[in-house]
Amino acid sequence: MISSKDYFSVNVKAIWAQLRQEPLYFWLLCGYLFFEYVRPQSIYTPIDILPWAKLFVIGAAIGSFSSKKTVFSFDSLAKYYWGLVFAVLLSSMFAEFPGIAFTQFNVVLNWLIIYYLFIRIVTTKFRFFIVLLLIMLASFKMSQHAAISFARRGFVFERWGIAGGLGFLGNAADLGVQMLIILPLSIIFVKGCYSYWGTLKKVFFVFLPITVLITIVATGERNTLVGLAAICLVAPLTAKSRLRNIFLMAIFVIGLVAVMPQALLERFDTAGMDNTSQTRLTYWKQGIEFFKDHPILGIGYNNWVPYYQKYPSQESLLEKVGEVAHSTPITVLAELGVLGFIFYYGIVLKTIFINLRSMAISRSHMEHIWRDIPFALNIGLVGFLTASIFISVTFYPFLFIQASLSAALYNILLHESKDSMAKRLEV
Repeated sequence: MISSKDYFSVNVKAIWAQLRQEPLYFWLLCGYLFFEYVRPQSIYTPIDILPWAKLFVIGAAIGSFSSKKTVFSFDSLAKYYWGLVFAVLLSSMFAEFPGIAFTQFNVVLNWLIIYYLFIRIVTTKFRFFIVLLLIMLASFKMSQHAAISFARRGFVFERWGIAGGLGFLGNAADLGVQMLIILPLSIIFVKGCYSYWGTLKKVFFVFLPITVLITIVATGERNTLVGLAAICLVAPLTAKSRLRNIFLMAIFVIGLVAVMPQALLERFDTAGMDNTSQTRLTYWKQGIEFFKDHPILGIGYNNWVPYYQKYPSQESLLEKVGEVAHSTPITVLAELGVLGFIFYYGIVLKTIFINLRSMAISRSHMEHIWRDIPFALNIGLVGFLTASIFISVTFYPFLFIQASLSAALYNILLHESKDSMAKRLEV
């Protein structure tokens, strides 16, 4: 059995030896994450002949549910997932355009399946560490590319910013949200494992949070910077040594603002007055009206664009182009009504509470990193929640992967804590 020192030090030989002993369904789950985040099928188009991500999910599901070694673990977060699926189903059935709604219904089911795969398969600290490392390295691939591109243009602000890979990270705003989620995790990862690394690994992994931070700035998105500001405000207020952390964070923020491109800072001077802001305010106002007219189930899942075009307000869409609402909470309220809103943000709140419970479990007898990871997951959620006010990312991986990681870690720490207590009682 691999030791924590081996995987904290990223001992490739020891990690590979342990990975060879892991079941196929764990490999398939990792394969799904690789194809979801890295998207090699988009880079090497000759292999883009199969729905790889779906095949990995199906394989992992069959393997884990047929294996006697996996444990079906219920927790209170699952009911919010099921509630959200039920709300989306009802909203789709009574939607103005049910055909359009049901074409995307598989997306919601996908996150329910992914959640169960996480809590059934990611059942050890080693597996959790590998999954987390895989997501961070995939994000590092994007952040280092974005940081290099930003440097090549002379760290000059460009309106189109920096985009990620194809898929859900195909534009700057979405890439920025992913970086907001990864930033606190990458800092905790470096802080917790730094003493285990040699010089080369220290240099390599220290660039992870640095390039992530550069990418957040390089996106040129106001919502991303507001999300970063929320992280900078909440993180020191909820950590230990509060006064010291607030002082250090203030110095960091001042330094960051000082090196930001002036053109990027000037975008905040026109916030609320430029065409982009005015258009979004129009969408939000209309979204509230949609919700008032359909308060329980909304206008229908995935129905925003066709409904807006069929029932236009006095202010039409920007250049007659069908755009989304550019706000996740407005989208949830308008499309899914109060029922969907309760379950969607119920997942958010329950995930936060689960991470707080994980921190309490790991406070006494585990390595500090296992207490810090759930803290970082919560801080990442703060960044997501803040940034998502200004963009529609309702059923993107951001929330659902974060919730799945949190539930899996809680089950791992709870199980280990119970085993540890049982052994002490035996003695």
